[in-house]
Amino acid sequence: MTDIRRSSVRAPCATTRLYDEELSPHGIGIAQMNLLIALGAAGELAPSQIGAFLDIEKSTLSRTLRHLEAGGFIELDRNPDGTLAARLAPRAERTIHECRAAWERAQRRARETLGPELAAILLAKPL
Repeated sequence: MTDIRRSSVRAPCATTRLYDEELSPHGIGIAQMNLLIALGAAGELAPSQIGAFLDIEKSTLSRTLRHLEAGGFIELDRNPDGTLAARLAPRAERTIHECRAAWERAQRRARETLGPELAAILLAKPL
């Protein structure tokens, strides 16, 4: 196995760990941040839409939504038709803004850890 292939097997866990370390002072991790960014872009989504958009398994999504709601990052309400809708709470909007520097630090650390070739593949889109 080539060095790049061997590194690419371990890279996702290492990269996730870097982002989680940088984001943890803000009370969230990379998975929660991705969900907040998606909600911020969309406005309001049903959990099923979030799961489909981010490719998150239903039980994982349910756990993440409960965590974000308990932390005051999102609001969950029922629509008139009974379906659930999630939207950002004001705390999430502040947190996304405050996390920009942490996200950029994680990007730099990931580039240093992964090396230029693998980083170019895995970190193609910034926040």
